[in-house]
Amino acid sequence: MITHTKNEIKGTEYYTYFDSTENIIRLATKWSKHLASLCGVSYSPDTVSTYSKRIKKLLGWIETSQYFQNLTIDEVLATLDREFIEDWVISEKVPNYVQSTVKEFLSWLQTDRAGRARDEQNNPFRSGKLISRGRNQNSVPKSIGADEFIVLINELYHESEKVFFHMLFDVGLRISEGLALTKGDLPDTRFFPNANYYPIIVPGAKGKAGAKKYRLSFISRAVLERIQEYHQNPIYRLAKGWAESDPKKPMFLSTRREKLTDAIAQQLKAAAKRGKAKGTLDKNKSYHCHMLRAGSALSYLLSELGKDYPDKLLMIKSILGHVHQSTTEIYAHIPLALLNRKEVYFKYEEAELIYNETKKF
Repeated sequence: MITHTKNEIKGTEYYTYFDSTENIIRLATKWSKHLASLCGVSYSPDTVSTYSKRIKKLLGWIETSQYFQNLTIDEVLATLDREFIEDWVISEKVPNYVQSTVKEFLSWLQTDRAGRARDEQNNPFRSGKLISRGRNQNSVPKSIGADEFIVLINELYHESEKVFFHMLFDVGLRISEGLALTKGDLPDTRFFPNANYYPIIVPGAKGKAGAKKYRLSFISRAVLERIQEYHQNPIYRLAKGWAESDPKKPMFLSTRREKLTDAIAQQLKAAAKRGKAKGTLDKNKSYHCHMLRAGSALSYLLSELGKDYPDKLLMIKSILGHVHQSTTEIYAHIPLALLNRKEVYFKYEEAELIYNETKKF
């Protein structure tokens, strides 16, 4: 249970928050104190008190979530992304006024005053929009199919970008997870001769004492071969700072032979802009990295993998690392005509098609 004590600065109360082990929740406490310091300038005493109470709702959810059980609340606050915020808003029916307070809090964590505790690129409210408390039961997350994906990444200029986004699309990774992968994370094909899919361990956020959360996913043979071929290219192989066989070498490097950053997301948007200008991509569609993750989920759902429909949903929940089953179940609302197709759809063949249609060094 989250508890708090009241303290004062300049005559205005602020909260010091404690988790169930009585450790101070540093970032939330620092924000409450910051609000109190601006009392009479930007906030009234009642507003400071109200905001401090609202943020406690988020802290309580983080502490009780099974997904974050090996992380401190401060560690979660520093990395919390939109997908987890969506789970919280929908499962707890969080009203907009509480969301607005959380939005202000997470944005403040990006400032110098907060010590740049969060990365601006990972702001769950970066678009400025709040999250709806209910999803349209007939809607599916905006995704992208193989044909459209081929057109999109063919607008990228470099293989290092293409192979990165192909990996996200095939495995169903968040962009932060793709950036965290190293060469040593690739599966050893010697243990799986002639396989169409290989198991890959996806590292998540760091927890206490550097411990990480992991989940099991799968990579198609064609994507693994594409990465291996990319690693033989001199641009990657001869990059300074890493030995060729170094397992800690980032799996993907930029054209400058440096570790990729989340700025790579802007390259995808630039590629979409070029495609729209040529008329090959939908001008009314917004293309972004999470769309690739949703596309991967639908690809699994329509593939030969899984015994039946419920089994497929459980597989997707595990592979994508969804916190709640309700997040996965939104993929159940796809046209029945797609689910009832008579022809067999093999996911590994889709990966081969994308590889052949987009490969270019």
